Amino acid sequence: MRQKDAALQQAVEHLSIGDTAHAVHLLREQGRVREVPERADRIVDIAREYASRPEGTLVISPDNASRVELNQVIRGELRDRGTVVGTNWEYRVLVARSELNSEDRKWAARYEVGDVLQYTRGSKELGITPLGYASVVSVDATQNRLTVERQDGMQVSYDPKRLSGITAYAEMPRQFAEGDRLQFTSNIRELGVANRQLGTIERASGDEIRVRLDGKETRSVTFYPEQMRHFDHGYAVTSHSSQGLTADRVLINVEVSAHRDLINQRFAYVAVSRAAHDVKLYTDDSARLSRDLSRDVSKTSALEMKPAKEPGMFFQNQHAERNQTENPSTERLPATLYATSLPNDVVLADVRFAEKQRGGGISSTEIARDLAFDHLRRTEAGPSQVSLVERYAAEVAEAVRRNPERTPEQHVAK
Repeated sequence: MRQKDAALQQAVEHLSIGDTAHAVHLLREQGRVREVPERADRIVDIAREYASRPEGTLVISPDNASRVELNQVIRGELRDRGTVVGTNWEYRVLVARSELNSEDRKWAARYEVGDVLQYTRGSKELGITPLGYASVVSVDATQNRLTVERQDGMQVSYDPKRLSGITAYAEMPRQFAEGDRLQFTSNIRELGVANRQLGTIERASGDEIRVRLDGKETRSVTFYPEQMRHFDHGYAVTSHSSQGLTADRVLINVEVSAHRDLINQRFAYVAVSRAAHDVKLYTDDSARLSRDLSRDVSKTSALEMKPAKEPGMFFQNQHAERNQTENPSTERLPATLYATSLPNDVVLADVRFAEKQRGGGISSTEIARDLAFDHLRRTEAGPSQVSLVERYAAEVAEAVRRNPERTPEQHVAK
């Protein structure tokens, strides 16, 4: 366990076996639960507590909207205290429209002009490469057609029902300056950074950002925010984005009245277990805390379990709908064919990445997705080759899960 505080470790142990009520009781006894009924007051309290000791502190919140609000208020508090200094530079980052589910993505009316779409498998018919981007320029809800502008400036129209594996993003303005905390929101192999990785901005300008990455080894990376836009403020993160992270101190926003679908046993365990030394829970209703955090997310109704195909999460269903331009013959080719085409150092790097993510509590499905995204981003694989990349990534993640005792070199030898 990552906990260095004995009392905190005891609470996390109870959370790990689903004994959430007793874990909350222990956290109360330890003085780690604070009730602040009003949302605005609670966010300010969290921001001030963060700013009082920012080093090694992470804020976790259940949803994206509260994450954004917390980041803004925390950043304002740090600017007032002189922790974040220098010129504010505004960049347009890509924020996933996570509210769109698999059914929503089939309907043009659910998109908005200005949305940025990323096509996991691409489309030969539309001239979009795997992991390519396009921006929505018009929506025809009556005919269920989207018109998008490709990166080369050409516009194409299509029925969104015909394409799966699409991630929709909203372009959002964000201000950054020297001293800001930053989180990467995608794997960027060129920079050697992983999805969810945190860092601190060392230098910012109109066209360049330099970030010192968190970790035992001191390392900095530089990127161009007009080209790589998968990043955001990193003071507050969602519980999903916190997986694999560790912080000395964690402040948790538990708004039970607003997020009944997100406040559950999994949220409680993931959020509290990120902390090594200290944790504080801020809630709007302390009386409901034990009951709501004890909600078992695994007890899902049959109706809720029906949507099995999630665009972009194509590893979860091997019979997921394929792009109409894909060559079905690749479905029968072994994933080892792709692996043998890669240099050994690339496969070794993939195994090491999978081991690191697995050690941080990331699921095999998410590891496989991130690996495949990374490979497709770096290669010019056509739609007919995507299934090979998917299965290679899934096999790497599964091998690491099944054989944790093997070294990366032993995995590659197998």
